[in-house]
Amino acid sequence: SSSFYCAVVLSVCKGPSYAFFQGDRMRWSMLRSREQDLKHHRQHPLLVQLVAVCLGLSCVVLLTIIIALSVHCEYDTIWGQGSPATAISQFQASLQDYFTLTMDKEMLESETQDLHRQENVLQRQKEDLEKEMGTCQLEKDDLQHKKQKLEDEIQKKAREFADALNELSEKCEIVDQYCPTANQPLQERLCQYCPQGWELFNSKCYYFSTDKLSWTDSRKSCKTQGANLLMIDSREEQEFFTNHPKKGYYWIGLSDSDKENYWTWVDNTVLITGYWSSPKLDGNRANNCAVININANSLNNWVDVGCISAHRRICETKALSFSM
Repeated sequence: SSSFYCAVVLSVCKGPSYAFFQGDRMRWSMLRSREQDLKHHRQHPLLVQLVAVCLGLSCVVLLTIIIALSVHCEYDTIWGQGSPATAISQFQASLQDYFTLTMDKEMLESETQDLHRQENVLQRQKEDLEKEMGTCQLEKDDLQHKKQKLEDEIQKKAREFADALNELSEKCEIVDQYCPTANQPLQERLCQYCPQGWELFNSKCYYFSTDKLSWTDSRKSCKTQGANLLMIDSREEQEFFTNHPKKGYYWIGLSDSDKENYWTWVDNTVLITGYWSSPKLDGNRANNCAVININANSLNNWVDVGCISAHRRICETKALSFSM
């Protein structure tokens, strides 16, 4: 038993290779001793029981000794290179490092959780901002639409105001024409049936120009005076111009520019009764406008001529009516 104890101690202290070799030797010795013991035990049963009890107790004692020796050898292996104080200091430093690393790990885990929470908060804030941005975009589009609508309305009102102002200016000019100021200091007006320089016949006023223009320019000139080229709609009116003391050719508001031999007045009414100086068939296709030859000693005194030729013109407008 003492040799077995020494072998176990040596195996623990000297390392695994030595223990493996010594273990084989011990197992072989134990097998041989067990064979001898079995022969002896068969002859003495009571002695066998006592020996078994002793062996059990010896095993417990040996196990305790082995554990103690293992701890002792492990201590020598770990701490054998320095003094116990140095080993304790190193152990304390290692333990402090472990605690520090553990605290750092816990702190990092806590910070990571905080960052995750902050990320979730920021994500919710981002989603809220995106919703608000979408709402703002809709409001912006609506405001842009309203702005454009208001701008269009303002432009429309501005055009209407400009048109009204022009119309008022034209009416003021007409008032000045029909009702010129007779007394400058008192600004008194003396109203007439026709503008100054115009002639009255029945309910119309007529202006005989002295300058010569084309048919189109003559019509524009009459419009600037609030009138139009002459439109003869009765025999009585035709006789008025036939017997008028003025002489010469004057433009009237009659043409067939849109359709040959389809004569219409400037107000788009179709000619019903004409007073042509000769029967109108096809005629000259270049002559699409009409003039009247005043004081020609003939009721039929209309002539078709080229529209670009220059002649004087007769403008007409309604006479001013006075309510009593």
